[in-house]
Amino acid sequence: MIKNQPFGNVEKQNDIFTGGFEAIIGLSYPNPTEPQITPVFDMMMQQHLVKSNLFAFYLTLKDEGIDSDITFGYYDTSKFTGKIAWHPVIDKEFFIVKHDDLKVGGK
Repeated sequence: MIKNQPFGNVEKQNDIFTGGFEAIIGLSYPNPTEPQITPVFDMMMQQHLVKSNLFAFYLTLKDEGIDSDITFGYYDTSKFTGKIAWHPVIDKEFFIVKHDDLKVGGK
């Protein structure tokens, strides 16, 4: 359990995102303009609640019959084959990484 984690609930928002938007709040990098706010994952790391300081997404399509998921502190090696190529985040606001090529299904 994360201790002393502030939580905000957005029930309605009509200025920025329209058309069915879902998000996971709290996985961003800390924002230097708001030093009083510690993101959820940073709080998990500070309280030593994760094995490693990483989180991973497994994304699927709804019609595949397999659920997407997120893991904290590890990645599930049963969800992929091959090796992971690690890349530094070059823009922390949007988790942008530099890469030379991207293939899906070998293409």
